[in-house]
Amino acid sequence: MVMHVAAETLLYTLLFCALYAQVFLLVTFLEMRAVRARGTLCRSAARPSIAGKSSPIDLNPRVAIIVPCWNEERTLMGTLDSLLALEYPRDKLSIVIVDDGSTDGTNAAAERYRAHPQVALLSKENGGKYTALNLGIEHIGVSADLIGCLDADSFVAPSALREIVRVFTDPSIMAVTSLIKVVKPHTIMERVQSVEYITSGFLREVLGSINALFVTPGPFSIYRRDVFEKLGPYRAAHQTEDLEIAMRMHAHGMQIGNTLSALVYTRAPRTFRQLFRQRVRWHYGFLRNALDYRAMFLRPQFGHVALFGIPAAVASIIGSIIFFGYSIYDIARSLAHRALQWATVGLRFEFPPDFSWFFVPTAPKVLLSLVLVATFLIIVWQSRRAAEGRRGFPRYFLYFFALYGMIAPLWYARAIYNVIRARGGTWR
Repeated sequence: MVMHVAAETLLYTLLFCALYAQVFLLVTFLEMRAVRARGTLCRSAARPSIAGKSSPIDLNPRVAIIVPCWNEERTLMGTLDSLLALEYPRDKLSIVIVDDGSTDGTNAAAERYRAHPQVALLSKENGGKYTALNLGIEHIGVSADLIGCLDADSFVAPSALREIVRVFTDPSIMAVTSLIKVVKPHTIMERVQSVEYITSGFLREVLGSINALFVTPGPFSIYRRDVFEKLGPYRAAHQTEDLEIAMRMHAHGMQIGNTLSALVYTRAPRTFRQLFRQRVRWHYGFLRNALDYRAMFLRPQFGHVALFGIPAAVASIIGSIIFFGYSIYDIARSLAHRALQWATVGLRFEFPPDFSWFFVPTAPKVLLSLVLVATFLIIVWQSRRAAEGRRGFPRYFLYFFALYGMIAPLWYARAIYNVIRARGGTWR
């Protein structure tokens, strides 16, 4: 009895916290959109003053994009072609390819671009993605005002860089992330991820508006050169250097922005095994970096990322596992109760079934769960509207709701297990 009461109390606490977080994100997004629609949004006035400010940047700064690659022969050429097609002055844009000891035809694919005036090709022994990025930064030196990265399995829209540079006109912004979408999703697994990526874009837009972004993803995040000059290069960071650099920026009072106007397309894992391995690595890296920067947690001097962004992400991982476990327990308990009834009075079927509103579940936890789902549906609706300019729910949105609630807790649990066992991952 005591265990049941404790489980129920924990469940209600999680439901209320999750509902609060979702309502907060949704209201913040709608308010931000309304203010922008009136043309009165002023980032520097709306956000608290912070330490990591830089001087305003002109509309055509020098930009260098690093493309770290390891065994990417199939996608590298498409990535480079998309960069070379960017709508940006050619004399202000350079591309640095860093081959991190590939064992396939990646180097041969990169060699085709060696003679291009905008492209530099570097090769090194395999040492991990962060070492490839650092070699690129060292090569660039002071020849660029903005330094970005693009994973070798991603592709940028022609206007993406121009849209990102526009955000840097605010001198308080030290890095900018973009809207990432899945390129041509075909399989169910890819379509499920496409919904996740669109919703993640919504989340980054909201967190960016309150300076609570805690990751600068590999697909086309751009930084001021000052970030690396002041903070130093990338670190190993448990194979998630994009998380660590963002947390380090917040630890030093630097602000990260986001724009939904800069589109980047990335290839998503096609099978559950590939997706599982990728997400375990991501969440393992997040948890390990969160532990490394635990001194920031709930400390007002570090802003909203410490008060809301990182704690909410940690709570969502733990809460998802607990809620999933409770759901399994509740279903098993209901089945056991039903089996006991069948054993007592026998198994009977009536056709047509006799329906009574008396048997409709009206427990508070059921109603809270329905409100939580409804709020999330509104978030997905708004996410699609903001990311694609379209409304409604395509059929594959049903795949997302049907599958993600069952599979996401699995990689959350494995990531926590790996943290406890101190078992890391690899670049691939």
